Amino acid sequence: MKITVFGGGSLGLAYASLLQKVSPNVMLFVRRSDQEKAINEQGVTLHTSKGKNSSNILATTNTSDLSDTDAVIMLVKNYDSQNAAEIISAHTKNTCLVLTTESGISVEKIYDDICKPRIIVRAVSYFGAKKLTDTETQLADNMNITVQRPEADNKIATELIDLMQKAGFIVDLSDNIQEIVWRKMIVVIAQQAASALTGLTFGQLLASDDALQLAEELLNEFRKIAEKEKIHLPENLMGVVRNNWKSLPNHRSSMYQDLASGRKTEIEMMNGAIVRLGEKYNIPTPYNDAITRLIRLRQQNKNS
Repeated sequence: MKITVFGGGSLGLAYASLLQKVSPNVMLFVRRSDQEKAINEQGVTLHTSKGKNSSNILATTNTSDLSDTDAVIMLVKNYDSQNAAEIISAHTKNTCLVLTTESGISVEKIYDDICKPRIIVRAVSYFGAKKLTDTETQLADNMNITVQRPEADNKIATELIDLMQKAGFIVDLSDNIQEIVWRKMIVVIAQQAASALTGLTFGQLLASDDALQLAEELLNEFRKIAEKEKIHLPENLMGVVRNNWKSLPNHRSSMYQDLASGRKTEIEMMNGAIVRLGEKYNIPTPYNDAITRLIRLRQQNKNS
């Protein structure tokens, strides 16, 4: 089976490096020719708590190289999902499996709308990684991923999951992947934009009454939308947030890193998605609306 890892960011480098250890047919699709050249000359170096290792991985920017791939693992920012889906639709065979891992609500609908008849499998990744260079990435110890349970006759999905497990991924299969997506969004809604706008670490947010109150208001709106979507959430949403902040006291959100680097953020599929669903159900979402607009303003400032 030929596997393509789509995206040359922190997670793309990590996934490709891990999978290459158990399969010789792994290719990394990247957007920039200079990164393609660097990877093909230097390989990919993965740093973990156990040390570092290097892998020789074929990188490409050529969409025609996607024509014979059997499975594509999507590791792009959710604002790139539509463009990525269009590339997959135009350049892969109809039997190709597409594993979507992007954070955010309704990401899989983009692939369903654009990529069918290809099989779309939703996944929620809990990997933590930091890109060091175009060829190096730092991987945290958490290698968990929850994958939508494939149909019994889906041999490509079964084989891909087996390879992921052999590579060290902790794979859970879910019969209700949408609930898993929304449960991950609990901390996303509460912390991504708040940390990005303030520059505070999660430990500092936890120590702030204002941050806790803001998180609670954001999640109150989030819960009302989830109920309309028939999503079952834990009773104590703030308990989930507090536990996450307590476990990662020195971390800031990835959205903070995006703003600091002048990159676009994923706000539209996060708090912005709650705003749009609020409009759909006629439910006011003033806190999510305000924080979404503030991130948009910050993005404009960075891009000016």
